[in-house]
Parts: sequence; structure tokens; C-alpha cells
Amino acid sequence: MLLVPGASQPLAQGLAPRLVTELLGHWQIGLTMNTHSHVVPEMAAEAAEAKEDVLGQLGNT
Repeated sequence: MLLVPGASQPLAQGLAPRLVTELLGHWQIGLTMNTHSHVVPEMAAEAAEAKEDVLGQLGNT
């Protein structure tokens, strides 16, 4: 399988997976996410941190 250089970078930077899929010309989002899944745990951790930040801000208002 040929990996597109830099394809994981947009995911790691927070670009929506659907948009990355379209930019790469993949026909299914699953292809993109399965191929570049090594960045998903990092994305999940960042999302959890962002959620905590938002909830903390809501609790302080």
C-alpha cells in the first residue's frame, strides 16, 4: 500500500477526517482512518483535554 507523504499530518493538526478523506481522494473515511490510525490516540487525548478545558470554563462562570 502506498502511503501519501504527509497524509497523517492534517489529522494530527485537527483537520476533520472527512475533509482529509476527500483531499486524499479516498472513497471511504474508513480507508483514511484505518491507514492513518496511528494518530488517532493522540487526537483522542487532545479532544479529552479540550473537553476538560471547556467543562472547567463552564464551571467557573
